[in-house]
Amino acid sequence: MGVFTILTVFVVVSSFSVLNVLANVALGKMVRESSSAAPFNSYLVVDGMNSAPYCYKSQTSGSQWIQIDLIWLHQVDYVRVFGKLSTNILNVKLTSPNNLTNIVCSNQTDQAGSINVVFQCSDSPEHSSKYVTIYQNSTSTDIMNICEVVVDGQWVLRSPLNFASDGEVVREVASAREQDMEIYEKRKGHEQLDEQQS
Repeated sequence: MGVFTILTVFVVVSSFSVLNVLANVALGKMVRESSSAAPFNSYLVVDGMNSAPYCYKSQTSGSQWIQIDLIWLHQVDYVRVFGKLSTNILNVKLTSPNNLTNIVCSNQTDQAGSINVVFQCSDSPEHSSKYVTIYQNSTSTDIMNICEVVVDGQWVLRSPLNFASDGEVVREVASAREQDMEIYEKRKGHEQLDEQQS
């Protein structure tokens, strides 16, 4: 029989501490959409594949959106959108858990004719965000198409969402069965797209 060692690590931090590691905090997170043309659902924007055929497509034109739930509060610096239609004009906003605080991110790219765009967000630790919403206006005549969204951000160590009592870091741990189901659903979606492409 093997010997198992259990290591318990307690991290105590002050309010408004930010982990100094920029990462794609959207990768693998939950996503909602206004509509989707099956099987091109919104999960495809956080699957780590930034080219066709693994892209989200809305079912209709006009006002369309996707919303990424970052689970925990994050300080978001940039939102990078890959594989949009060159005619899509997109906007990005960050929202707090209670949907009261909205931060509109500024476009850093000429969107007309571009398929990849970058938005800069001034999201301070005091006003950290849980949701990233990418949307197009009601005047759009094209469907919304996005292959991948990369959210450059840092996990903010504050608030009951990220803390237990006395500053102990809380980590969300999914059961092995839930993780297996997520992997299965992702593979199933990619297999459906591969079949359609054949």
